Amino acid sequence: PAAWAQLPNIAERGRSAVAVARREADQDRLRRFMEEHSPHVCVLGATSLQCHYIKEAVLETVFKIVEDNPRAVPDGLDHIQTVYADPAVPSLWESACTSGASELKDYSKLVRQAVGVARYLQDPLMMYAATFEERSVLSLAVHPLQMYLPEEERLAALERVMVTAVNQVGVDLTAAMLNEWKQATLPFVAGLGPRKARALVRSLGSAGHVESRQTVEMDLGPVVHNNCIGFLLIQPFGHNEDYNPLDSTRIHPHSYGFPEQMALDALELEGSSDDAKRLAVERAMEQWHHVDELDLEVYAAELEKRGEGLKLQTLQDVKHELRAPAEEVRRMYTEPTAQEQFALVTHESDATLKEGKILQVRVTTVQARRVCVALDSGLRGFITREDLSDRALDDSFRLSSKVAQGMIITARVLQGGIHDSETPDKYCVDLACAGMQFKPDAYEFWERWYNTDKYYVAPDPSREEARPVPKATKAKKRFIARNIKHPSFKNVDVLEATRLLEAADLGDIVMRPSSKGLMNLSLTLKFYHEVYMHIDIKEGGKDGKASANNLKLGKPLIIGEEEYEDLDEVLARYVDPLVGHLKQMLRYRKFHKGRRQEVDDLLVEEKRRSPETFSYRLSVSFEHPGMFMLSYILSKTPKHEYITLSQEGFVFRRKTFPTPDKLVDWFKKHFQ
Repeated sequence: PAAWAQLPNIAERGRSAVAVARREADQDRLRRFMEEHSPHVCVLGATSLQCHYIKEAVLETVFKIVEDNPRAVPDGLDHIQTVYADPAVPSLWESACTSGASELKDYSKLVRQAVGVARYLQDPLMMYAATFEERSVLSLAVHPLQMYLPEEERLAALERVMVTAVNQVGVDLTAAMLNEWKQATLPFVAGLGPRKARALVRSLGSAGHVESRQTVEMDLGPVVHNNCIGFLLIQPFGHNEDYNPLDSTRIHPHSYGFPEQMALDALELEGSSDDAKRLAVERAMEQWHHVDELDLEVYAAELEKRGEGLKLQTLQDVKHELRAPAEEVRRMYTEPTAQEQFALVTHESDATLKEGKILQVRVTTVQARRVCVALDSGLRGFITREDLSDRALDDSFRLSSKVAQGMIITARVLQGGIHDSETPDKYCVDLACAGMQFKPDAYEFWERWYNTDKYYVAPDPSREEARPVPKATKAKKRFIARNIKHPSFKNVDVLEATRLLEAADLGDIVMRPSSKGLMNLSLTLKFYHEVYMHIDIKEGGKDGKASANNLKLGKPLIIGEEEYEDLDEVLARYVDPLVGHLKQMLRYRKFHKGRRQEVDDLLVEEKRRSPETFSYRLSVSFEHPGMFMLSYILSKTPKHEYITLSQEGFVFRRKTFPTPDKLVDWFKKHFQ
C-alpha cells in the first residue's frame, strides 16, 4: 500500500502570521512522515515554477532531520537527496495504464501520480513500457517532427527501441511476480510477446514465486523457453538449496557449461556433479580474480578444434557476467543540470525562448525603470524603459501611463534563459515591445541573424519573381484593404490567408479584412492540416466621420458575446486559450490523425480483436472546420458525435469541459 501525506500549504509564500503557521504545520507533518519512512530520496514531479518553493521546503525539512534526528536518515547516507523528475511518463501511466488504475484504484489521482513519479525515478524503463498500454506512448514528445510520421510507423519504431532496451537489461522475473507494476517489460522480451507474457504471469502467479529457469520451461514450452529464457533473470527466493546462481545472469542455459568449466579451472577444482559445478560457480563469483586470470583465447581455440564454432565473444560475455551478474548497461543516473531543471519547471526551451521570438505576455508590475511581465509558463520577463517605446522616455515619464498591471502586450525576446542562475526564482527573460521591433526591417534582421536552422535559406525579395495573379482575382477583390497596424493583420482574402498558413504551425492565425464590410474583421486559424477555422469579429464604433476613419479599427471588438479592447486582447483572451485547448486535444492519447473512414476502420478492428473493450477515438472533423469528432463502437457500427472548440474548453452535448480527460470521463458515464 502507498503511504501518503497531504501538504496543501507546503509552498505557501505569504508572510502573514496565518500563512506562516500553515506552512510550518505542513513542514512539521512532512518531517514526521519522512522520519517514519526514512526515504533514500525525495522526488518532485516538476510541473511548474511553484515546484521550486516546494523543493526549498523539503530541503529545509531534510536539514532539520539531519541535524535533530540523524537516525531517521537511511544507513550509509549523510542526507536525503531531493531531485526533480519529468512528470510526463508518470502522468500517462496514471491516466492510461491499466496496471495503475487497478493496483491503486482506491487512491486519489494525485497519490497515483506521486507513486508514478517515484517509480519513474526507480525504474524508468518499466514506466515507459507501461505507457504502451492503449498506445499512450504516442502522446509523448520524443522528437519535434514526430507528427509527420503515421502513428503505426511511430509505434513500430518505439517498440523496436523498447525491445532492444529490455533485452539488453533483462527482466527480473522474481521481482515481477512480487510486484505487479514490474511486469510491464515482460511483453517486450524477445520470443515472448504480450499474449505469452500474460499467460506466463497467470501460470506463475499461482505459485507466488519462481524457483529456477528450468521450472519456467513447463509454463512456456521448449521452443518459447529457448527463445526468451536468456533475458529472464531469477533471483534467490527464500531458502532454496537447489538455486543455480547462473539463473541471475544473462547467460543462456545452453551456455551454462562454459561458466561451470571456467569456474572449476579457475579454482583448480574437479567435479562433474551438478552440486559441484554450482558451488564452483558461487565461489568463482565471490573470488572473481581467479576467473580474470584465465586465458580465454586458449579456451576459444580449444572449443573451435572440437567443432563448437567461434566462441571467444561468448566466453568474454560469460566472464563479464560472472564478475557482475546482469550488470546495468545504461548510464548512471545524474541529477538534472541547471538547464534541465529550467526546462522541467518552466516547460520552456531554446526554441520557445529563441532570441527574436514574439510572445504574448501579461504585465504584473510597473516599476520606475522597467515593466515586469509574466509568460504563460509563469516565467518572469522584464522590459526596460528604453525597450518600451520608440520614443525616448525621459525620467519624468511615468511608465504606468503607457502600460498597466494585467494588460496583455506583444513583445519580442531579446535574451532568454536562466541567466547563469541555478535557482528558478532567478529565471527571467529580457523583452522589448517598441514599435521598431515589429517593422519589416526588424523581421528581416531577426530572421537572418538569429536563425538557428543551418539549412534554412531566408527569402531574398530582390530575386523573387512576380507570380501571375489569377484572372478572377484581378477582376475584383472581395474585400476593402484596411488601415490596421498589427503583426497578425494582413490585407488578404480568405484564399491568400489559407495559402499563407499552409506551411505555418497548427494554431497560427491571420487576421484579415472581412467580406462582410468595414464593420467586421475575419480571423483565419490553422485548425489542422488542410483544415482552417474562420472566425467573425464585429467592430464597434469608430472615431470621427471622415471616410478614412472607416478603414481604421473600431472598438470594442466582439466575438460571440465577448468584448475585447483591441487585437492584442483578442489574441490573449480568445486565440491563445483556443489554441491551447486545440493543442491539448491533439496531444490526447486517444486522438487519431486520420479521416472519418480511417477512424471507423480502426474501431471495427479493435472491436474484432477485443469484443469486451469499449473502443473510442477523438479526431478532427474535416467536414466541419473548428470541430472535433468523438467516434465509438458498441456493437458493429461506429457512431459519431461532435465537439466544438471554444476558449473555455470543449463543448459537448451543451456542456463545457476544460480537458479531453474530463469530457471522456463524463461521456463514459452518460454515453447511453
